[in-house]
Amino acid sequence: MTEQLDHARQHGDRLALTRRTLQEITGTEPDDTTGHIDTLPPAYRDILAVFIRTTGALRAEDLRQALHTGTEPRHVEAMRAELKRLVGRDILTEPEPGSFAINPDKP
Repeated sequence: MTEQLDHARQHGDRLALTRRTLQEITGTEPDDTTGHIDTLPPAYRDILAVFIRTTGALRAEDLRQALHTGTEPRHVEAMRAELKRLVGRDILTEPEPGSFAINPDKP
C-alpha cells in the first residue's frame, strides 16, 4: 500500500510540473477554481506534454506513436492538423516542412 501511495505522489508531482511548464509555454494562468489551463483542449495539452519530455523537433508520426493514437494515415493527418493549429497559436514552430518544435520565443 505504501508503494502505491509513493507511486501516486510521484505521478502527481510529474503532472504538476507538466502543468506549470505548459502554463509557461502558453503564457496562461490556471483557473482559480479548477487549477487547469482553460485555453487549450486536452488533446493539445497531451501533445505539448510530449514536446516537454523530448528535445528537438518532432514529426506528426512521432507524436502519433507517443500518444498511441490510431495507425492509419488519417490519424497522422489529424495529428498534423493539430500541430498546424498550435503553430497558428504561436506555441509551436515548423522549422522545416513537417517538423514541429516548441516555439523558443514563447515566454
